[in-house]
Amino acid sequence: MDWYKKKHYLRANTESVYITRGINVKKFLFIASIILMILLGCSNQSSLEENNEKSKIHNDEMQSSVEWADVIMWEDVHYYFDEAKTEEVSVQDIDKTLGKITFRVMYSEEENNPNYKLKNNESTYLREGATIYSLIGEDSKIYIYAESRVYKIKE
Repeated sequence: MDWYKKKHYLRANTESVYITRGINVKKFLFIASIILMILLGCSNQSSLEENNEKSKIHNDEMQSSVEWADVIMWEDVHYYFDEAKTEEVSVQDIDKTLGKITFRVMYSEEENNPNYKLKNNESTYLREGATIYSLIGEDSKIYIYAESRVYKIKE
């Protein structure tokens, strides 16, 4: 074989080796990328599950906190704190004693219970034993007075 043929033959053989190696590398990269995609897909699924668990825990924590309005339940009617009327009324406007608060939701076991329903003679904030009064010149079916505060039914 002359020099030119040897060089061309070697070059052809070398290129075929490179091509063969190139195909092997391509196969390897293809298989590796498929494996990588599978692994990434699995890790994303587990991180989604972790995030869902965290949000469930967060939602449970959120539901355990309850904000109560200042309310008295009296004769099967909810009376809500009326700030404007409270500013107008003084102790001289107190009329008859209607009763006493028998239970306060705040600082009780029911404080964080969002399903708790007030019963008669109960209050969210007023202390147990607080006296409920009617007001002079006001219908007690609309306004009541307790602990220097006026409460009104919702219209």
